[in-house]
Amino acid sequence: MTETPLISILTPAYNAGKYLEELLDSVAGQDFERYEHLVIDDGSTDNTRKILASRASANPRLRWYSRPNKGQYETQNELLRLVRGEVISIICADDMYASPAVLSLVAKKFGQAPDLDVLFGRTPRYCPYIFDPDLPRWLARPLLPHLLCIQHCSLFVRREFLSKNNLYFDNSYRMRGDWDWMIRVFLAADCIQSVSAPLALWRYHPEQTSVLSIDAGQAESRRVCAAYGSSFVLHRLLGLVAFVYSQTIHAATLVRVMGPGFMRRKLLRFLRLKIATPYERAQSGHLGESNR
Repeated sequence: MTETPLISILTPAYNAGKYLEELLDSVAGQDFERYEHLVIDDGSTDNTRKILASRASANPRLRWYSRPNKGQYETQNELLRLVRGEVISIICADDMYASPAVLSLVAKKFGQAPDLDVLFGRTPRYCPYIFDPDLPRWLARPLLPHLLCIQHCSLFVRREFLSKNNLYFDNSYRMRGDWDWMIRVFLAADCIQSVSAPLALWRYHPEQTSVLSIDAGQAESRRVCAAYGSSFVLHRLLGLVAFVYSQTIHAATLVRVMGPGFMRRKLLRFLRLKIATPYERAQSGHLGESNR
């Protein structure tokens, strides 16, 4: 008989009111009840605290508190020190679990393998026009020092393993601390398993720090590459290869399922949005100027 572990879900939240309820719904809707959801409000100025207070009153497994802003990685370290569960999941407030069966699947895998340190799955992006590279999972471990090919929202780690190896986030990072942390996790782990199913959905949106601060993000990527014997050029090259691979797989799947006519219409729509529409706007602008 396998032992069912308690899963600790950790969420740092800063001005997360726009997306937080979708995450809370995806947690509360799990078909697995042996979990705790710990949230720290990192000094939000929006309605994050109001949402947490309301939802915690209806879900006793949700525990939260608020304090002044300290940053994402300090908040995640603080959460790691609060856990009671045997298995840990770190998922940001703008992401969500992929299905109601995620936690039950994870609990089954860890219950069946007492020596399992790390479990991960796929992470589709929650964005209609961007598709995450669905690379072969056996490539994850050798690729990770060169390319962020796993998202931590689809990563589940045994607490005893983290504590034994003192695996906390490096607070000197602002955006790439999750990549640095996962590399150290994978380097230290003796037993890693993966599942083919998506475990979480990673949301891509314009308010993300990585989107707002591209130059700073690239500087931190260079730092991670240098720390683990890679190079930024190789990192960018592998990223391009992964993107082309994922787009090819996605296009082939659409053609097989929807037929070639669907892809033709999608391509025409793309060309219309990217080429025709800006041209028409430019032309209308010129016409407007000539009429003034």
